[in-house]
Amino acid sequence: MLVKRNLKIVTFLVNFLFGILGIIIGIMMLREYGVFAEFPVEWVRVLRVERWTLIGIYIMSVFGLGNIVASVAFLKGKTVYVLMMSIVLFFSASLQMIILNEVLLISVQAIFISIIQLFLYLSTHFVEKKGG
Repeated sequence: MLVKRNLKIVTFLVNFLFGILGIIIGIMMLREYGVFAEFPVEWVRVLRVERWTLIGIYIMSVFGLGNIVASVAFLKGKTVYVLMMSIVLFFSASLQMIILNEVLLISVQAIFISIIQLFLYLSTHFVEKKGG
């Protein structure tokens, strides 16, 4: 019972923090702050955008709000949302590497985060089925 409760708390907190992180990164992109001060010139012809605006909105809405909604839904017993966010993040990072034809550190980190989310989902699911 204690393992089940602690695992639920950790899963909620991790997904909620990933959501907050997504919103922060999105805001940094919109404000063109820090590493997002300049849009890479070599990406312009591939992505057909010249600023971080659309990417920032996507990050904030899908990964920021999506993970926050998934974490709240998780507390209400709808664990599948954590799995969905893990899959969306994994495929978004993979697709980004395919489209840009380069591996970026942020993409590797996003895949790592999606694996953490998947591990937490599977752990929670296993503990729920086991009854412990």
